[in-house]
Amino acid sequence: MVLSFALSVALAIGAPGFKAQPEETLYRMSLEPMTAPKPALRYLLLPELKEMTPGNAIEGYLTCFFNQDFSNPMEVLDKAALRQADRAARMEKTDWQLLQKLRSDGFQLLLPDVQKFRTIAAGLQERFRTEINQGRFDDAIVTAKTMFAMSRHLSEQSTIISDLVGIAIAHIAIGPLQDMLERPGCPNLYWALTTLPNPLAGCLLTPG
Repeated sequence: MVLSFALSVALAIGAPGFKAQPEETLYRMSLEPMTAPKPALRYLLLPELKEMTPGNAIEGYLTCFFNQDFSNPMEVLDKAALRQADRAARMEKTDWQLLQKLRSDGFQLLLPDVQKFRTIAAGLQERFRTEINQGRFDDAIVTAKTMFAMSRHLSEQSTIISDLVGIAIAHIAIGPLQDMLERPGCPNLYWALTTLPNPLAGCLLTPG
C-alpha cells in the first residue's frame, strides 16, 4: 500500500499583499494496513487539552539549557533537558516578552534564544528515532507532539526568523515520523495526520 500526502509551506515575503504560490512536497511511503484506532482520535500529533499545565512555554524551553555543559561542540541535551522540553510543550501560555525590545530595537532586534530551539529539536529528533527503532511507538508519538508543539510556539513570536525556525523544526520532525509510519506495528495515524492544523507553523508566512 502506498500512501501519498503533501506538506505545503507557503512563503509570502515582500511587499504588502504579495502572495506566493504554495510549494508542495510529496512523500511516498509503503505502509501495512492497520485497523483504525478506537476512538478515532486516540492518537494525536499535538498536545491535548488534558495534557496542558499552567506556565509559560518559552521560559520552559529555555530551562532546558540550565546545567548543560556545552564546552564540547558535539554536546547534546541530556535526557532530563528533553523531558523539560516535553513539559514546556504542554504549558498553556507562550509569552516571548519581546514587546519592549521590538519597540526600541525594531528590525535590529537580535533573537539569540530562537536559535537554541534548533538544539532542542536536534535532541528530540535523536530521541524520536531511538524510540522508533525500539518499537516504542507510544513514546515516539509523545516526542512528535513535543516537536510539533514547539514548531507552533515559535510561529507565535511574530517575527519572520522565528517562523522560519518553526517551519524547520516541523520539517525535522517529519523525517522520523515518515520512518515510523512505515514500520510494522505502527498504529494507524490517518486521523492524527489529517487533524493537524493547516498551516502547522509560519503564520506570518501564510498568503493573505
